[in-house]
Amino acid sequence: MPPSWNSNATSVPSTCSASPATGTYSPATNTNWPKPSCNSPPSRVAVRFNAHVTTSVGENVYLVGSIPALGSWDPSSGVELSANEYSDDVPLWYGTMELDSGTELEYKTVKQDGNGVVWEPGDNRSFTVPQECGVLNATVNDTWN
Repeated sequence: MPPSWNSNATSVPSTCSASPATGTYSPATNTNWPKPSCNSPPSRVAVRFNAHVTTSVGENVYLVGSIPALGSWDPSSGVELSANEYSDDVPLWYGTMELDSGTELEYKTVKQDGNGVVWEPGDNRSFTVPQECGVLNATVNDTWN
């Protein structure tokens, strides 16, 4: 034990037992953490879209959706996602963009290569950008099987 503990003990007891310590108890109070205040929600939120999409060499993945920032459903104007975290075990394509808080959008991922565009099957996905105080980042996780 460190000398600052002013203890004469040289070993740790093998069993625990009640201590004869006495004194008064006061509940702990936290005076160092003021409650955060929020006068208005953030106007923009950084949204990271994670898309688990298995691709072949030469294919790229884009996020296309109902708002201008996602190309207004035009694949040639969609957001190209990055594959620098892609692996055979985790086929991750991702991108982060600043969007207005409260924005409601629909979107899909598309694969593009020299032969054209392949749309993700099924219904459109939807997302609403958070608009709560203190929320500056959001993550959306999707998988295209």
